[in-house]
Amino acid sequence: MAVGIIIGAAFGKIVTSLVDDILMPVIGMIVGGVDFTDLSIKVGSATLKYGMFIQSVVDFLIVAACIFSDDGTCADYVFI
Repeated sequence: MAVGIIIGAAFGKIVTSLVDDILMPVIGMIVGGVDFTDLSIKVGSATLKYGMFIQSVVDFLIVAACIFSDDGTCADYVFI
């Protein structure tokens, strides 16, 4: 189980790098030169960084899709 946790953490870092360094810049260019890391709204003294939130959502969706696609594969090998 510990090996799975370590591999999962490493996979998470790879997906985060993929989203931050490759996907979001390309999406930003397609949308018209938007840098998602700079998207924010100032509310009083707080700054809501919704661009970073969008990146986190994309990151989560990629990891969730990988886990979902792997879930069916693992279920085929479980013998009850």
